[in-house]
Amino acid sequence: LATATAAYSQALHKEPIVERLEECMKGDNRFASAVCHLLRYNIIDLALDRDTEKNHLTAPAHTANPFLEYGMSENRGDKEIYFTDVGPCEQIPLFSLFQEGRDLDVVFALDATEGDSNWPSGLALSLSASHARHVGLSIPDTPSLDTFVENKNLTNRASFHGCYDFDSPALVYIPNHEVSFASNFSYSKLQWDESEQYAMLQNGFDQFTEEDLPECLSCLLASRQHDMCSERVTREVSDFWREDNVEKCTRCFNKYCWIPSEGYQLDDWERASKTVDDINKNNLESLLDGLLGNVG
Repeated sequence: LATATAAYSQALHKEPIVERLEECMKGDNRFASAVCHLLRYNIIDLALDRDTEKNHLTAPAHTANPFLEYGMSENRGDKEIYFTDVGPCEQIPLFSLFQEGRDLDVVFALDATEGDSNWPSGLALSLSASHARHVGLSIPDTPSLDTFVENKNLTNRASFHGCYDFDSPALVYIPNHEVSFASNFSYSKLQWDESEQYAMLQNGFDQFTEEDLPECLSCLLASRQHDMCSERVTREVSDFWREDNVEKCTRCFNKYCWIPSEGYQLDDWERASKTVDDINKNNLESLLDGLLGNVG
């Protein structure tokens, strides 16, 4: 889940923030000046690259390999190792799951990021999928940011992507949405009473079991096995594709499979990442407005 990565792994724009803090440091209010000094030279400098206009993270961090020449791995001679969580490059961790050697059938992408009114906006999937394509991974077609805006069903229920594309795993996108409980709480909510905890967990369960989704997921999983097994179809998979199930699965695919229209343009990685930068910049400036307002 990418619940908090959009909040805590933001790309920070340097100049406007630093200018405001330095102006605050010169003010007459000594308490506000001290707080701004702390922010300027301790917190902001730790988060920003001091030598650039902004810190736009587009590649995993790397460090010296402490296991150099150790063990039998084919990478034992690498002088550096790379590591990351989903935050810097993506908000849903698709990069590691769509590696060719993993040979997965289906990838489940659960989106708990905050968009409109604390509900997912589709930006997390667009950013993560475009990043995967940017680095050369084979990944199904996914909706653009504009498509998410135009088609609210894509963020109100589950959708399947790559249903008929067998060059890569199919992708099941399940955004956080209300089934039995309004689960659009902010990541900044740190205290939960027992009833809220139960309702949140129940709503997560209900997102996977609403309407005919369990049956339709079985259709998607069985379809991947059917095509991959080719002539060596197992008895269990073969029995699944009797006439009544074929009709049911056809209805399921018509309902849940997202198919791009002719001439459809996939989101570009640079456009998606710039959108994230703009959102994070606005969020940080709003946070700074509130903070300086409280100490001013």
